[in-house]
Amino acid sequence: MTRCSSSPTTLGLADTFHAGAPTPVRVSCVWGRVLSRFGDVFGPSVNVAARLTAEAEPGTVLLDPGTAAEVRALGGYHLVELAERDIDGIGPLRPVRLERVRLRVTHAEP
Repeated sequence: MTRCSSSPTTLGLADTFHAGAPTPVRVSCVWGRVLSRFGDVFGPSVNVAARLTAEAEPGTVLLDPGTAAEVRALGGYHLVELAERDIDGIGPLRPVRLERVRLRVTHAEP
């Protein structure tokens, strides 16, 4: 998987299991190195992702600033910087909400 290629998947999860769904989900996506051992994953990026998932509103996707920069470079997504907050075990962090670009259709006057 390339950097941030999971953005459509994370948004799909949030869209399918939105806040009004019977089982809403909170999603985060953090790019970074992980250590896999006996079916579990470990590392700083895993910790940040877990903390951001806890901070996310149901049906939303949160990114860390580094991952948001990668997604911004790809284009095609709307990124909303949220207020900085103190994340347990991480410290101060400014999460970024990932959203689909909504095209606005306007009708031309004849």
